[in-house]
Amino acid sequence: MKFTLKTAIACLIIGGLLNLVISGRVMANLGWFLLGIVGLGMIFHLSGNPKFWGAVRKNPDLAWKFFSSRPEWHLRTKPATIEVDGPFNVVNPASGELVKAWCDTAQIDRSQKEFLSLLDATRK
Repeated sequence: MKFTLKTAIACLIIGGLLNLVISGRVMANLGWFLLGIVGLGMIFHLSGNPKFWGAVRKNPDLAWKFFSSRPEWHLRTKPATIEVDGPFNVVNPASGELVKAWCDTAQIDRSQKEFLSLLDATRK
């Protein structure tokens, strides 16, 4: 499921409706609890692929080479002609600069899997 503004609005509406439907003090607290669960789910979903981003943080040199050499990744400038996910913050290990990166939405899952495979291959 791709997270969009529509998804966020729908979650907030559903959480609000749950709170309105559930009556009584204990039940109203349950409504807020359920809204909190939905909110945590959205935050987790927004965090992307934790395994991939953890590998990027631990291997900045390899990650920078990968991002710089791949056509689906766009560094510093968001492309206007294609749908992209991001911005993500990536460190340029040569300068220590924090650089914004975007990835072609249609290719991000494949690209992340390829990076993790490349990382596994370099460890062997």
